[in-house]
Amino acid sequence: MRSPLPVVFILAAAALFLGACQPTADEIPDRARAHFERANAAYEAKDYAGAIQGFQAIVDVYSYTRLYPISLYRLAYSKLRVGRYAEAESDFAVFLKRFPQHDLAEDAHVLYARALSSQGNYFEAAYTLGKIAANPENRLAGTALDSFMAVSYTHLRAHETVLDLVCRLLL
Repeated sequence: MRSPLPVVFILAAAALFLGACQPTADEIPDRARAHFERANAAYEAKDYAGAIQGFQAIVDVYSYTRLYPISLYRLAYSKLRVGRYAEAESDFAVFLKRFPQHDLAEDAHVLYARALSSQGNYFEAAYTLGKIAANPENRLAGTALDSFMAVSYTHLRAHETVLDLVCRLLL
């Protein structure tokens, strides 16, 4: 019977070779840099619809680069600004899960809550903002709940669903 040692050796050498060929996070391909520069120029000009395409390309193709976190954050923010709330919520959730200690994480929590609120998920948004407000270490703790404005009872009744009406009447 033949020894499996040569096969194992060849596979290990191939794995090392392929691993050495993978780009590192410090290496930014020219195409990724070009996407980022175009998207960032649109973002800075407040052309959020134009920024989405470039940031999306980085998020989809160049997630191994150091451009990924800022691109993901700006992609989510751009989607929020153009009214694509469900996508913004999803992107902010990914950002917060992958980069909980990032410099933009505190802002991302507030914007995540705004995306939730814009979709009518007020309780989840209030819960998210309440967690921020309860954390004295968070620089946004004092202002987290400011994004929720008080509304009148009449305003709430105008948006009441049949289920809300039944629950209110049962109380």
